[in-house]
Amino acid sequence: MNWTADRFEAAERCLFCESNQSTLAVADVEDYCFRSVTGKFDYRQCAACLSLFLTRRPRAEYLADAYSSYYTHGNGDEAAAPAQELGVIKRAAKRIAAGYLGIRYGGSRSLLDRIFASIYGFFGNKRLEVDVQHRFLPPTPIKILDYGCGNGNFLKLASRYGHQVIGLDFDEQALIAVRNQGIEAHNPQYFAARSGALEFGAITLAHVLEHVDNPTALLADINKMMHLDGHLFVEVPNAQAAGLAIFGKYWRGLEAPRHFSIPSEQGLRSVLEQAGFGEIVFHPRGSVRAWLFAESTRSAPQSEQAGLKIAASNRTNKQTSGTTEFLTVTAKKIRNL
Repeated sequence: MNWTADRFEAAERCLFCESNQSTLAVADVEDYCFRSVTGKFDYRQCAACLSLFLTRRPRAEYLADAYSSYYTHGNGDEAAAPAQELGVIKRAAKRIAAGYLGIRYGGSRSLLDRIFASIYGFFGNKRLEVDVQHRFLPPTPIKILDYGCGNGNFLKLASRYGHQVIGLDFDEQALIAVRNQGIEAHNPQYFAARSGALEFGAITLAHVLEHVDNPTALLADINKMMHLDGHLFVEVPNAQAAGLAIFGKYWRGLEAPRHFSIPSEQGLRSVLEQAGFGEIVFHPRGSVRAWLFAESTRSAPQSEQAGLKIAASNRTNKQTSGTTEFLTVTAKKIRNL
């Protein structure tokens, strides 16, 4: 497809704090991930909150074409792994993890599960990844909306624990994949029509805010659909990620031109508070770094990959908001808007 100039619109302000003061952060980024959009794109960094924003983005009427080869178009089913005999240690580890899942997400009252769950508490990184996979949901079944549900994998997981789940996505191909799994899913018009219903106990947005042209307005709308004290889960790329400093325009977190903006911790916290959310907790995920670094390296020309691998290997595993690749956040709705 020929992406001519009329298919794009310009952006001049930070999408998280509205400041129009910025500096060029990354230039000449291409669609290295999915090759759906031609051209080069620039990201500017907000002088106020340090978030990034794309200066030239697809217009709404052409946005679906930017997702024509997107990863969410699969049906969500994975090929079954061949059965394997597990050794004693692996079987024990699996049982301990099952105990944690039963207590934390399944409402189990088993004493043995409780013992195993306490043991699993010592496996910090593994437990965090399990919690992120389950998006820190409460163990009591509630009604969940996954905004930007993709192919529905999270909704399928949540439904196993008795939660009532609904998916929402603007990508019709993704919606078909979700519905094929027997899960209710709708486009954003459904969401707009139910604004103010206060019907959901939890709303999750995993890698969604970076794709929208007004994250502040979206979070405000989400507030109007949640119970007071409702659970919010958000994950986005981090504007201050170590990977961005190493890989520059090849950093996988940029994903131009589908990522309209990338918040800093400061920028994300600010819009969450404005939208009526509190008890905001950031959960640094060091484990995603290896995957993201590998993806970023593959985006670069072969002549640059060796140097990038060396630079990446020299990074420490220090887990702070400045080095974690994603901002993974939980919050509660503390007031109505």
